[in-house]
Amino acid sequence: MSKTHKFRITVTTGGGRFAPGEPVPVGGKTGISPEEIASIENVHGKWSDDGTTGLPASAARTAELEAARSQLAAANARIDALMAVIAATETVDAAAQAVGAENAPDTALDDLSAAEAALTEARKAAGLPDIKGAK
Repeated sequence: MSKTHKFRITVTTGGGRFAPGEPVPVGGKTGISPEEIASIENVHGKWSDDGTTGLPASAARTAELEAARSQLAAANARIDALMAVIAATETVDAAAQAVGAENAPDTALDDLSAAEAALTEARKAAGLPDIKGAK
């Protein structure tokens, strides 16, 4: 191992402050340890005299992150749609219980019909098949 090492970032050690590309002492009282070298390079990439960074290109990484963000947004939208189906199902269940109860209000059947229509719309929005008439 050489007694100096170059980094892509400014490094400060007991021996001073070193700009990117300047040789930084390794070991001794004022130098940087091999463990610190590995840690810095894992986070910031290795120094390269030819100008390459050792890290993914910024535009490529941005594109990867945008794709991941789009996938996450689609997954969240799907979750929201399925949660709406669950809420509509619970409303239908409550309305059905109200219809079957003694002393049911006159509007109970209308409420059940409206709840079923809302459930059908929620299932449609979530991309689920209509189950009306299913056995």
